[in-house]
Formats: sequence, structure tokens, C-alpha cells
Amino acid sequence: MAVREYLNNNPAVVTIAAVVLLIVCLALIVRQLLGGGGGQARDLFYLDTGSGQIFVQEITPYTPIDAPSGPGNGVRAHIYACGDCEGIASDLEAGMTIGDIEALGAKLVYVERFPPDVVAELKAAEASADPEASMVDQEQLYMQREVAVIQGGAVQAWQSADMTGVSGNPDDSWDVVLGKIFQELCSGGERPTVCLPPR
Repeated sequence: MAVREYLNNNPAVVTIAAVVLLIVCLALIVRQLLGGGGGQARDLFYLDTGSGQIFVQEITPYTPIDAPSGPGNGVRAHIYACGDCEGIASDLEAGMTIGDIEALGAKLVYVERFPPDVVAELKAAEASADPEASMVDQEQLYMQREVAVIQGGAVQAWQSADMTGVSGNPDDSWDVVLGKIFQELCSGGERPTVCLPPR
């Protein structure tokens, strides 16, 4: 009751607190709209499968994309480091190979793309004038990805990233495989951290 009485007896304090809170909220909204801090990364790493080098490009809803070595050669590259990745990410640059990335203390763990039929469906939806046709179920789309692990400096066989696993065995699902890779990636209990291009 003491708080309620204080607020009832001091309306000026309540008004000032409300105005300060409003100003803070507006500042956060403006900062977000102007691209400052937080939010989603604008650029991602991609691997040029023609040259074996990474490049940086704006986020795209699907891959493969056009790469420096040719059309359709760019696939999304997932680069991780143990612990903090900030110092390493600033050293990652276009033209580096898988070996160059590992020399920095990071690792290109896997790459991802969408099958050609899914890409064709997405492009048709984008080109459609019908707003409902252009709406894509993101979860369904995510499950149609293909992924390939990087081992020995090379892209291994592509596999479906769905939850069913190889031959319907959930123990072979992509989530389980990726979990095992992450356990082996870092020693001493460190967690792998994704490396994104500096903003």
C-alpha cells in the first residue's frame, strides 16, 4: 500500500517516469529501424563450389546462388569457432579456402543448398503477382534443404536436412549428425559459435 499511496500523492513522479520510459522505447525503435545494433546480419558467408573459396553476400532466401566462378556455384557456408568468434570473424575474408579458415582457428563445418525443384518453386512464387502464391511456409522450406559436411578440406556427399535421417532412421537425422560434429569440434567444454561477416 505504501507504493500506491506514494504514487497517488506524487503524480509528477509518475508522469516523469512514463515520459522517460516512452523516450527510451522510441530511441530503441529508431535504432532498430536505422540498422544499429541487434537484429539479423545483413551479410553471410557462402562457399564458391567452383573455386573452393568463400565469399560474402547479402542474405538470400535460398541457395545455390551465383558465385564468382559461375552461376549456381554459391552455397551457404556455416563457419564456426570454439568460444568467441568476433576476433576470427574480422579476419575471415573473401577468397579464403577451407584451409585458410582453419589456419585462423575456425572451421567451415557444413554447407547448405536447396534442390533445383525447390529453387524453381521459390522463384515461381516470387514472380507470382498473387500474394498468397508468394507466401512460403518457412518451416517446410527449411526441412527441404540439403546439407553437406566438410571433411578433409572437401565437401562430402549432399544429404537431406530433414528429421527422418538416412533410410528413415532418426539416429542419422541431420540434427543428430550436427550435434556429434559440434561435440568433436571443441574441447574443454567450449561451445561452438557461428562466425558471421562483420557488419
